[in-house]
Amino acid sequence: MRNLCRLLVAAMLIVPVVAFAVDDKVNINTADKYKLEKELKGVNRKVAENIVDFRDSHGSFAEVEQLEQVEGVGYDTLNINRENIVVD
Repeated sequence: MRNLCRLLVAAMLIVPVVAFAVDDKVNINTADKYKLEKELKGVNRKVAENIVDFRDSHGSFAEVEQLEQVEGVGYDTLNINRENIVVD
């Protein structure tokens, strides 16, 4: 019985962490420059502005890999952030 209680407590502690992690995603099609700069590693104000300008000029990103076409976003920056980016 003691082990069951411990298991239930552990499960209750994990659920909020998992739910929070899902909300951490950055939608590069809707995020403003401030959110991009704040949430994406290696993205400064200028690069965030470039992302928004690129999106405004070319339309929504169809896939995360298109981010590499933005000036200032390279392979490394994309891969560091890949798991945190969505294009929904």
